[in-house]
Amino acid sequence: MMAAKIISPVVESSYTAGYNWCIEQVKSSQYMELAHSLDIDKAIGFLKQKDFQQVRLLCFELVIH
Repeated sequence: MMAAKIISPVVESSYTAGYNWCIEQVKSSQYMELAHSLDIDKAIGFLKQKDFQQVRLLCFELVIH
């Protein structure tokens, strides 16, 4: 998770886009379990920012998949 936090602002135009890119890369690898941890870490970040709409959307997205 630390690696995703470090490279996220570098691989895309924003931290959030970069973090999403990291999650997608992990989901397409053999480390699928880690992708779930990254999604939870992302939700915690939204909670810390009090962005409850994004938390709801992320939870909905996780339930669908």
